[in-house]
Amino acid sequence: MTINSTRNRSNQIEDEELKNSRGGVHGIQLLQVSVPSVIQAGEGAALLCDVDMENERLYSVKWYKDDEVESVEFFRFVPRETPQLIVYNLPGINVNKTLSDWQRVYLSRVSLASSGHYRCEVSAEGPSFSSVSGGGHMEVVVLPKKRPTITGGRNSYKAGDLVDVNCTSAASKPAANIRWFINERKANANYIRQYKAVSGDDGLETTVLGLTFEVHETHLQNEGKLTLRCVASVNSIPSDNSYQHNQYHSNNNNPPPAASTASLGGYETNAGRTNPPPEHFYNPLIIETMSMVSEVRFEASSGSLSSIPLRPQWMAPICVLVAAMVNGILHLHGSL
Repeated sequence: MTINSTRNRSNQIEDEELKNSRGGVHGIQLLQVSVPSVIQAGEGAALLCDVDMENERLYSVKWYKDDEVESVEFFRFVPRETPQLIVYNLPGINVNKTLSDWQRVYLSRVSLASSGHYRCEVSAEGPSFSSVSGGGHMEVVVLPKKRPTITGGRNSYKAGDLVDVNCTSAASKPAANIRWFINERKANANYIRQYKAVSGDDGLETTVLGLTFEVHETHLQNEGKLTLRCVASVNSIPSDNSYQHNQYHSNNNNPPPAASTASLGGYETNAGRTNPPPEHFYNPLIIETMSMVSEVRFEASSGSLSSIPLRPQWMAPICVLVAAMVNGILHLHGSL
């Protein structure tokens, strides 16, 4: 799973928000500091520090990682020293020196330990010795490695039956947010059962959300079908996870093969029609990993099995079977 760089939101720090510790409007100006606000673990992060030296001579550029206790320097660039660029070891900080310079620091393969507030400080030489600083917060997230799963469902329901299912999202950081949908409508809050996220030794969290409700006639108005869907999202991060549909029919205890899947931006149903998920239009910065959609079909009025019409994909096997029977009869007649 990767994050499209065009979808990365960055902390954009404007002039009036930057701290000028020395000098006035005629000193060096820190135009912008850009720090990715949210990024996926394992990816690279570019920290940008854009300055206008205002005819001043650059003395140094320093980058710090701030936490609740202290501010620790991890990068220094001093053009008049040798070497000009110095990197200090810090947990979660892996600076790529080849891609870094006085205006940009590139962090390779960020981890959960890389999360924090990053600040750059630019200083001029004398006689002004003016300096400016600014920064932004970066949060590193770990996305689920697989789609969420629905468990506990049955192959068929009738009006009056109790649906009791769970949706489980794979381990992530932070914990995934799960939403339930019944026939493509957000489930009533009274149907939802909240469970506490379970933390693993690696710091990742597994999330489970339950859904319990009584089946009503109104749930069966779509040709007697009831569709359940759960969607997991992690901190508004997009993902290349695909979408999967499985269909279960009340006249068959064995579900058909899963439908083919496609990448982010759409999913393929069993009919082969590709549609973007509705949430894709609400916010492009969202990861959606859809579980299998359990589609249960039965006669809404009585709960009995519905008659299943012949489908085109069934015609070839039926024709082969009929041809074999006719051939067997002719062979038997010939032998007589």
